[in-house]
Amino acid sequence: AVETGLWIAYASFETKGDNETESYQQFANQNWDVYQYGGWLKREGFAGSTGIDLNADPNTLHAQINECERQSGFSHTLPAYGSQQYYELIGKYQTFVSGWKDADLGYLTRNNFQTYQSPMFVSYSYDRQQANDYYDKATTSLTLVLLNHLLSAADGAWSVSMFNKDLKIKTGVHMESKYSVNGEKKMIPVAN
Repeated sequence: AVETGLWIAYASFETKGDNETESYQQFANQNWDVYQYGGWLKREGFAGSTGIDLNADPNTLHAQINECERQSGFSHTLPAYGSQQYYELIGKYQTFVSGWKDADLGYLTRNNFQTYQSPMFVSYSYDRQQANDYYDKATTSLTLVLLNHLLSAADGAWSVSMFNKDLKIKTGVHMESKYSVNGEKKMIPVAN
């Protein structure tokens, strides 16, 4: 019963985590813009930002932004679009806050971006953490399933040990008289 409950909990939390992940990724796809982020880097004059061409295709722009981030000494560079790291970093590090659609670009500068948080950035961070919490609960459920297996094995070993403690084995050899195929009576050794 415990194991069944734990497997149900695992499946439930894993599904909730998947649903929340899909939801926050869709939110990011609709509300975080690489062109807005690149434009902000260029406007604020970060090192290497002169190489950012806002008319470039997304892949070229991404490479140009990464070069700017490296030259500016940012702690992280923008990961490839759609990767797990992409979705994590745009909602985790202040470096990427200017890419959110509701970022106040009139207020946001290179001097205050480290402390600025837009409502979308905060909401997205919360949703991403919620998905991670569901996955953590699923992992805990799976860990408890394994622990239940170990406890069951220990209980089985203990039960067998207790049962076998009451068994007694008596060994010995004695002679019995038996009749042969020819009808002769013979004494033969018998082990028990």
